[in-house]
Amino acid sequence: MKITVWSILSGRLSGHLVLHLPPTHTLKKVLEAYCTHKGASVSAEYVMRNRDNHILSLNKTLRQAGLENGDTLMIGLLSDEKQTFSFGSWYFVTFAAFIIGILGLGCVVWLCVQVLPSPRQSKTGITSDLKIRIFVLLHRYRQRQILPLSESITPWAMPIRRKTS
Repeated sequence: MKITVWSILSGRLSGHLVLHLPPTHTLKKVLEAYCTHKGASVSAEYVMRNRDNHILSLNKTLRQAGLENGDTLMIGLLSDEKQTFSFGSWYFVTFAAFIIGILGLGCVVWLCVQVLPSPRQSKTGITSDLKIRIFVLLHRYRQRQILPLSESITPWAMPIRRKTS
């Protein structure tokens, strides 16, 4: 059975190794073979993960672990597993996303209630559409900004007015 072992560790254990092993080998023997090839000692902190990133028991054989020919194993540290799912990382990201969502919803409600003018009845009795109200507000804002800018940036582009007496 051909198994590729990758290490996510730095130092002597970094890199990968392709091993041809019988399916009756235990994962502990695979770890020992990899460490021996790399010239490092085996530590109790090392864990092996399968292609689905699940930690495998080192006492299981390759067949019991559900590994097939050509599969990949990853060597890592158990402390990295604990740190990845600690309170400080994923819970903080979830909390931040929740707060951003609440703020976004609050801004949308505020824009619809406070900033935009209330819908007026037209002569036909149909109320203004929200998109048209927003477009009109943006158009008015842009017109107020463009006129002073065009006069201050290009005063020479203004037509020459002759004084008439």
